[in-house]
Amino acid sequence: MALLACSLLWAAAVLGCAGKATPPMAPVVNATAVAEPLPAPEPTQVCLLLPLSGPYAAYAQRILQGARLAVSHIAGAGVPVSLSTIDTTGEDWARSLATLPSAIRIVGGPMRPEALGEVLSAPGAFRRAHLAFMAELPAAVTTGQSGGAARAVAEGRDVWRFFTSAADNVDALLSGAEEVGARELGVLYPDESFGVRRSILFRQMASGRGLHVAAAQRYTPDDPQGAARSAMRLLQESGGQELGAVYIPDVWSQARQLIPNLLVLQRRRPLILGSALWAQTMDMRRPDDALLFSGSVFPGAWWSGSDSQPARALRQGMAASGARPGFWEALGFDFVRLACRMGDLPENSTPQDVTAALQNAARMDWAMAPLHWDAAGRAAQDLYLLTPTQTGAEPADMDALRQLLAVPDSPATPTTPARNQ
Repeated sequence: MALLACSLLWAAAVLGCAGKATPPMAPVVNATAVAEPLPAPEPTQVCLLLPLSGPYAAYAQRILQGARLAVSHIAGAGVPVSLSTIDTTGEDWARSLATLPSAIRIVGGPMRPEALGEVLSAPGAFRRAHLAFMAELPAAVTTGQSGGAARAVAEGRDVWRFFTSAADNVDALLSGAEEVGARELGVLYPDESFGVRRSILFRQMASGRGLHVAAAQRYTPDDPQGAARSAMRLLQESGGQELGAVYIPDVWSQARQLIPNLLVLQRRRPLILGSALWAQTMDMRRPDDALLFSGSVFPGAWWSGSDSQPARALRQGMAASGARPGFWEALGFDFVRLACRMGDLPENSTPQDVTAALQNAARMDWAMAPLHWDAAGRAAQDLYLLTPTQTGAEPADMDALRQLLAVPDSPATPTTPARNQ
């Protein structure tokens, strides 16, 4: 009874201090206070637009796997995430996009440029932040709402990118060339669309850094003898000036055919600047590969040995199924984590609001190479510069490369021109 009396006196005193009349007290059934449970936090809602069938499906499934692992990882820290997916190869997928709940403010995708027109013509499109998984955005898209009319697309205004660009790849390679002191550069590229575009971009960006592309030669990919002659013409075109680095925007197998011809024709070994395609096609099983590729680097958005906490979490999450993550899983994993850090964007967000949220969220620790956005909302990624080894790709040791390339007539340099193998 003494406890009950004290409780009543305390309640009266508190209410009296508030300047309110004391209401009749309900009978106390149990003097033990029971804390009301706190309401569960609202989950962050994220949507992915992915082509789950067709030629992009294998990559889309890997993005989705990484995204689901991120949801589990974040939930383990007590932060609920609701992840939904729309198959952009399904029938009437644009209707599903148009009927997304208004609470979904951040959408990942699409991956295909042809899907972007449907995205930008969907009702409410500009009330959401769309982060496309594309290396570059088309200059214009055809929108359904305007009867097939073309609509200009601007990065950082209509849509943002969440992907590596061609410029990111070239920028990493030029940084490597500068680190080893290479000033005279060469380009040996395949005579097809990808190679021609990369050759042009490389020359433009090198010029912007004050580097000199002294020679450029194209070759026919399926003509090994012709490729060897192109390597010889490349060095002839440089006017006797030895090249400090040579860019080869092609797959691993083609580079393997070209590199010996470049090494034998110069007294000083050039740094070989490879393609990000090497990460997908690298094969170091031949006995001479370690020597052949020891002076080579290539850019990559994912390094399997990264010691960042998110990279470790991703590896652990996939280890349960006996699989190892790659770039695509890391992309999905980091996208969900970034979306959660962006918070609840207001429905009337401006492009500047979205860009500011991206810039702030990007300060996180990344599983893959970090992405960042400039004031105009344009994305760039700080890629790894990797070198091939017989145990896989490793971050390039630039000091060791500088020493290797500074030694004329290195023992690793072949003494006879390469033959068709």
